Amino acid sequence: MLELLVVFMGVTAAFLLDGWRQNRTDRQLEQQYLQSFYRDLRSDMENLQTVIPSNQFKLKRVQTFLSLNDPIDLDSVKTILADMMSMEFFDKNISTYESIKNSGNLNIISDYALKEDIVKYYEKFKLVDKVELVYQDWLNLYAIPYVYENMDIVRQEFISPDQIKGYQFKNTVAGYYALLSQNLEVYQAIAESNRDLLNQLPQKTQP
Repeated sequence: MLELLVVFMGVTAAFLLDGWRQNRTDRQLEQQYLQSFYRDLRSDMENLQTVIPSNQFKLKRVQTFLSLNDPIDLDSVKTILADMMSMEFFDKNISTYESIKNSGNLNIISDYALKEDIVKYYEKFKLVDKVELVYQDWLNLYAIPYVYENMDIVRQEFISPDQIKGYQFKNTVAGYYALLSQNLEVYQAIAESNRDLLNQLPQKTQP
């Protein structure tokens, strides 16, 4: 009976030790992931802090342009068209999220609420991809063809200056305004979620 008890205690102790080691390994891996998430989020925020003000400036410029009465200044037109062609997109970081998701280690994050917030943050990137794709499609279908058809790109001059008084140009600028506003709204929502996560993660990560 004593020998059986000793064997039982030995097996139990080995099991508990193995569980302790696995839990310790999991917590170390969790810390690595959280620290990596923090670096990615900081990088995202740095990019957003560049992209959002730039797009806000462009939005304000096109708002001012749309509020102007005739005659339309050709230099302002060229500036707006240049803004259209040089749209700045969000250069997001997904390497850590893709790594933890593809490895099946997402559940290693022990804080359920934090894990849910992380998932929601990266799921929002689907909307980012969608609005950016819509803008790129619009650019290829409407804005670029308009410039090619109506401008001497080498000389930076309109073939027919009166063209900018027509509905086609006004519709192009209105489309740009709507899509720029949409992109900016999505980027601002991403920035808000990013700030929330950055505030949570330092409490979960070790120095």
